[in-house]
Amino acid sequence: MTLLTGPAISNRRWGPALLTAAAVLLACGDIGSKPSDTQPGELGNGDFIYRCLQTIGGDAACLEGTEAQFPDAIAAGGVFEMEYRSDPDSDLQEGMLAVRPSSAELVTRTGDRFTAHAPGYAALLALTGDSTVADIKHIHIVAPAQLDIVESLTLPIDTVYIQQGEERTIHVLPRDVEGNWLAGSLDYAWVSGDPTLLRLNSAANQGRVQIEGLAEGETTIAVSLGELSQQIPVIVEPATDPTTGSQTDSDSESDSDSETDSSTDTDTDANTDTDTDTDTDTDTDTDTDTDTGLVGGAA
Repeated sequence: MTLLTGPAISNRRWGPALLTAAAVLLACGDIGSKPSDTQPGELGNGDFIYRCLQTIGGDAACLEGTEAQFPDAIAAGGVFEMEYRSDPDSDLQEGMLAVRPSSAELVTRTGDRFTAHAPGYAALLALTGDSTVADIKHIHIVAPAQLDIVESLTLPIDTVYIQQGEERTIHVLPRDVEGNWLAGSLDYAWVSGDPTLLRLNSAANQGRVQIEGLAEGETTIAVSLGELSQQIPVIVEPATDPTTGSQTDSDSESDSDSETDSSTDTDTDANTDTDTDTDTDTDTDTDTDTDTGLVGGAA
C-alpha cells in the first residue's frame, strides 16, 4: 500500500495558512455558515463526503435537511456511508475514489455501508485503483450516553402536543457525556404508552417515527437504545375545525330539552245522574166491610 505525500500536497492551490484558516472555520461551523457534508482529507488531495442512509432514517447528521452535516463524532453501533472526491488540482485521477477502513477493529464496511463498532479513532482511507492511499480521514467513535426526543438538532421536546387526526414526525438524538450529538443510524425501539390514544405510523426501530393522535387524552412516547431510554408526555387535543379555527368538542352535548307534556287532562265530567224517582203510589184500599148478621138464634 502506497501513501501519497509530497507533490500531491504541494500542488494544491491552498497554502498552509489558508488550510489553517479553513480548519478554524470548520471547527466553528455553527457560526453563520451552512452545515457541509464534506471535510478535506488529512493529506489534502480531496474531500471526504458523509452520507446518511436513505433506507434507514433518523441519522442526526441529516436532521437539518436532505444534505448531511459532516459529524464531529459517530455513535458506536452507528451505520453510515462515506465517499471521497479527489481534487482536480492534485496528482490523483479525477472523480470518486473507494473508501475503506484501515482496520476492522473499530469500523467495518459492507457494500457501501460502514458500521462503527467500538469507541476510539478509526482511519478511513481513500484508495486509487491500484490500492494507493490517496487520502486519510480519522473519525471519532463515541458511545452514546443519553437520548433526547427532538424536532431538530436545536429544538428538544419536553411534551408533545398533537391533535386528533394529526400526524407528526419526531426524532431521537443520541448524545455523548458532554451533550454533543452523535451521527450514524442506530437500531432504536419506540413505544406508545397507549396505542388507543397515540399510534405509531412508521417503523418503530429507526431514529425518527411518525405518530398520529387518535383520541383525546394524555399518554407517553418512549424510545430506547440498549440500556438507554427516554420518555416524554404526549397530550392529544381535540381536532380543530378548519372552517372556524376552533376545537371540535367531541363531547357533543345534545341538549334536546323537549319536554313533551303528555299530561292530558281529559276532564270527562260525566255525571250521569241516574237518580230515577219511580214513585209508584199504589194505594189499593182493600178495606172491605163484610157485615154478616146471624138472626134467629143465639150462638
